[in-house]
Amino acid sequence: MWENDFDVYEKMACKEFRIQDVGHMPGGEESIKKLQPTGPAPSGLADGQEVDLGGRSLKVIYAPGHTHGSICILDDLTGYMFTGDNVQAFETTLREWNSGTIEQYVQSLERLKTFNPKLLLGGHGPNRNQPEQIDKFLACAKDILDGAEGEERPNRMGGGVNYIYAKDGVQICYSKEKIR
Repeated sequence: MWENDFDVYEKMACKEFRIQDVGHMPGGEESIKKLQPTGPAPSGLADGQEVDLGGRSLKVIYAPGHTHGSICILDDLTGYMFTGDNVQAFETTLREWNSGTIEQYVQSLERLKTFNPKLLLGGHGPNRNQPEQIDKFLACAKDILDGAEGEERPNRMGGGVNYIYAKDGVQICYSKEKIR
């Protein structure tokens, strides 16, 4: 976990938040029964840090976007990049209190491209995506920065308004406060 996301962890890892978070979802009541108490707080990772797995290492890449402390993990051996919720099959969200800005997201995506990943593994299914997915989200985000406005939608996670901008098979759900 990137240290910029410790506030996210502290808020969202508690059992009360998880109950509120999954309780409204289909199958939420069953999920609530499976919730386990959290363990010790995680330690922070540094940008560029190599995590040794015993003969294989993973590289930590700081990539603010979906959250202000988002990271991606690169397996240099295979070229696989674990992108979490930053680069998925269809949508990413940049709308919540803990999201980075679209401007930061663009910088992160441009940086991710420099690692030349062979396969992207996102946080939600289908989660095996080609590296071109970065370009699709990058074009979508740059359009928003250039003034394109998405379709207005109510924010079901806390009131207010979100916007969904779609292009080339991907979309970004954002709030105007998260543009710059």
